[in-house]
Amino acid sequence: MFFLFALFLADFERYVKVDGEENLTKGEIYYISPFHFYLNVKEPLRQVFFERGDTLIIYYPLHKKAFKFHLLNPFSLPLLAEVKPVNITLLRLGMRILRKETNGERNRFIWTSSAGEYVEIEEEKGHIVYFKYLHKKTRLKTEINFSKFIKIENSWIPTEITATGSGRGKRVRQKWLFYNVRTDIAIPDSIKNFKIPQGIPVEVGEL
Repeated sequence: MFFLFALFLADFERYVKVDGEENLTKGEIYYISPFHFYLNVKEPLRQVFFERGDTLIIYYPLHKKAFKFHLLNPFSLPLLAEVKPVNITLLRLGMRILRKETNGERNRFIWTSSAGEYVEIEEEKGHIVYFKYLHKKTRLKTEINFSKFIKIENSWIPTEITATGSGRGKRVRQKWLFYNVRTDIAIPDSIKNFKIPQGIPVEVGEL
């Protein structure tokens, strides 16, 4: 998500369609920093999603099982940040800015990497409205649109995010709705540095 502050807590609804199958999840999200968030899914099944860097953990408390994935596409979930932190992250991923285009109040940035990655960012009036990631070799692709911004203090927050992703023979469509957004929330270490409880079997893979 593209947000203009370092920390927030919000309730969410997430609509996902994967290869024709649709589902809805509800819960709350702690956004900590770019590529670092904690999703507490309450409906329809209790789950915890925790992403930090290129690692995603999914934990099922009731079923006592967990999954740990290495993310091949670092932008597969539309939970990002404002322009500056994203730019810093792209640099750390080994990408370089190819060009910048300006059309009125909208700026467009094109990034590439030697590994065949392509990123396109559009920002308007200080906040990002569009993001695209494409890996030309693996054909992994993500497109994200941010809309219905609200202003809380000095932060512009999109309360609706739509995203499409494709690759590895699958196509995923997502729609996120955020409400009851709160900022400057004290976050416990158990959420900030979430760890799978001891004794829980963990399956490891790539996503």
